[in-house]
Amino acid sequence: MLQGAPSLKKLQSVVRRLQQPGVNCRWFPQGRAATDVRRTLCVGCGDGSYELGMLLANATEDELIVTFYEAEARLKQRYTNFAVNAWVLRALGATLLFDVDATRLMESLEAAQSPPHMYGSICFNFPQTGSAFPGTPAWRDVLLHLIAGYFSSAARVIETRLIEEGVGDGEVVLVMMDRPPYGELPFDELADAVGLQMLRRERFDGGHLGLYRHRMTWHDRVVQADEDSTCHIYGLRAFAAEGESSMPSAPRVHSEEGHL
Repeated sequence: MLQGAPSLKKLQSVVRRLQQPGVNCRWFPQGRAATDVRRTLCVGCGDGSYELGMLLANATEDELIVTFYEAEARLKQRYTNFAVNAWVLRALGATLLFDVDATRLMESLEAAQSPPHMYGSICFNFPQTGSAFPGTPAWRDVLLHLIAGYFSSAARVIETRLIEEGVGDGEVVLVMMDRPPYGELPFDELADAVGLQMLRRERFDGGHLGLYRHRMTWHDRVVQADEDSTCHIYGLRAFAAEGESSMPSAPRVHSEEGHL
């Protein structure tokens, strides 16, 4: 979330200056061929402040497609800083899509009229379901359903890119806090079940320019949780044979409102 959020007028002024000719800002698309652009799909983006920080800090060369689980009008009600974040994200060239379910990406991206292209990377930061107390069996079951559904859905988006474009370097990223009970969940097993293999793990950078801070649950605040987190990065297993997917059928999962 934005810490001491600047006014919309101030942000508009900053963006206009950065868009002027001669200013070297790699996240503006001017002069870049479409084939040279790597696209990252961000899902469950909450108030959009992490993605905003990435763009303002010039921390990525990727074109960002920023998606949200809820409708735009609902997000404006939920987050006081969302309207400002959304305006700046759009001004910086990001595409914003709403009512996108992380467990049904192919279907909900189509329904949200997603641009007709594939993604080199798909990222979900800190999935939450908003149900049950962290660490309880009910919490674990629902969150595992969400993560398994995300892996299955994202793997099929990456697989489609491989089939249609012959590009097999797509990545599926899950960011979770390191401490229990989050760090005890079987991420690798869930990924392996849908044809994803571990590529590497990286420390989560915690956001850029101080614009993002992990939104703690009530439980996190009570136990005074730290924010140390890890990016778990997966890729498709090699095809068993040309045109034959090594992925099993997707498990049946349900989406719980609250994974923002």
